[in-house]
Amino acid sequence: MSELIEVCPICEWGVLESKVESNEVTYKNVTKNIPLYYSICDFCEMEQADSKQTNLNKLEMIRFREEVDSI
Repeated sequence: MSELIEVCPICEWGVLESKVESNEVTYKNVTKNIPLYYSICDFCEMEQADSKQTNLNKLEMIRFREEVDSI
């Protein structure tokens, strides 16, 4: 099965490549690295997050806050 190729909506020339990086966040004086999901265009190099990636980022932050709040 081939991977879906997504054209950059900003420049309309490049192809988006999905990325995951570690992002340091602090909540109630607790700091932790959580995943940050986004894509980068191989032509214009703009970083962007689609709705799925944005939802994943939000879920990661919610999990972290719930973890801190349960302490």
